[in-house]
Amino acid sequence: METLFADLFAPVLVPPWNRLSDTLVPRLAESGLTGLSRFGARAAGEGQSVVNTHVDIVNWRGGRDFVGEAAALDMLIGHLAARRTGKAEAAEPTGILTHHRDHDEACWNFLDRLVGAVRSHPAACWTIAVAPDAR
Repeated sequence: METLFADLFAPVLVPPWNRLSDTLVPRLAESGLTGLSRFGARAAGEGQSVVNTHVDIVNWRGGRDFVGEAAALDMLIGHLAARRTGKAEAAEPTGILTHHRDHDEACWNFLDRLVGAVRSHPAACWTIAVAPDAR
């Protein structure tokens, strides 16, 4: 991958379904990986090399359509609240899991409104997730 994509390649693992056993995490560096992304708040001490997602907008078990604004916002607000109350690392970005090939119109509409709301809010910003050692 590094040969094919040069500077665009980052040795980061995003496992299938964003799930990976905690017992495997310490061994990732042995494989040359410098970053990881899973679903849920990162564990204490994992640091900035772990950039997770916290909001999944697709209802995988109920029709593969948009989970609904209330459910999506509950996940988003839940992670933000966990950061403020110390139940999640305060500096951890809140990740939005997208599945562009599976989005219905309601998914796209929600993302459009969310991007606009974050962009216009003075206390919020978008960041780019890149592993610290990535080129």
